[in-house]
Amino acid sequence: MTQKKSSKKQPTKRPEAVVASRIQNKLSGYKQSIQLVPSVVKRHKDTQVSRYKKWREEDRKKLKYRSFRLQKRIKPELKPLPTSWELIKDSLRFLWRHKRIMFGIFLVQLAVYFVIVRAPVQPDVESIQDSITSLVKSSGTEISGVRSSAVTLGAVLSSTGSTQQNGAIGAVMLFTFSLIYVWALRHLHNGSVIKVRDALYQGITSVVPVLFVVGVIMLEIFPFAFASFVYTLARTSGIFVTGFEDLTFFTAVMLLGLLLLFWMTSAVIALYMAALPGVYPMYALKSAKQMVQFQRVRVFRRMVALPLMLAVLYIILLLISIRFFPSKTFIVAEITQLMFVPIIHTYLYKLYRSML
Repeated sequence: MTQKKSSKKQPTKRPEAVVASRIQNKLSGYKQSIQLVPSVVKRHKDTQVSRYKKWREEDRKKLKYRSFRLQKRIKPELKPLPTSWELIKDSLRFLWRHKRIMFGIFLVQLAVYFVIVRAPVQPDVESIQDSITSLVKSSGTEISGVRSSAVTLGAVLSSTGSTQQNGAIGAVMLFTFSLIYVWALRHLHNGSVIKVRDALYQGITSVVPVLFVVGVIMLEIFPFAFASFVYTLARTSGIFVTGFEDLTFFTAVMLLGLLLLFWMTSAVIALYMAALPGVYPMYALKSAKQMVQFQRVRVFRRMVALPLMLAVLYIILLLISIRFFPSKTFIVAEITQLMFVPIIHTYLYKLYRSML
């Protein structure tokens, strides 16, 4: 009882005071937050201003066309392309490195050509040489060995044993084995381990989009074909009165052909893009056009250099064959033409990969 009397009662706060203290604590917290707002806003503003200044400085350094200013033409920064000589050397090294696969495909192509495509009747170089010799003797003039070889070379280049039927079969064979070579090139560049049968069985899976791109190329080259037909018709019918008219029309046709080949550069690159699985032809054409943009001249120069180099090599091989073993000249010519197919596709595929 004494303990109860000695203990004092704790004073109890009124509810209004408790609520007031709570409100005061909340208001003091809000006051501190409000005091922090200007500093946060200022810091955010300084950050935005610094970002804007940085972007402005970088934008001024960029080369671009600006409104209401006279400016020089801006040259885009293009990826350096290998030269034609570097491309041909890389192509030959690549073919030698993967000679087992590429030579296996070439043997199949050679067998198909000689069994199905090759015409049964082939011209004879020895008979061509005898005809040239008899014509020279009958005219009473003399001809040197070099001129005789040159005349025989012209006759070999203009002579062919192909007919319309095996010519169409040869075009189909060329298209089919081109797809096979491109399939093998793509997988070998990616480091995949493949076999010859894989390329033969799976290489023609992209035939439909590639055919579509080939159709676009044929439409692009149609004006040149029509102009060539008109020129041939006019020359054979004797419409040209003087040689100047003939030369002028021939020059115009050749210039038209070069112009069309120049604009066909992107379509040629689109062939290798359309051969990729899952790539639609229109997407390949559009992407190839963007790829060669601003560097169409450089790509065109490298494309034109390839047939020039191969033509020089082809003529040298034919001259050697005519001089030392004329009976085998047409066989050498046909095998050489077939060997050019993998070289051409490797060269163009490397050119396409160099632009990626």
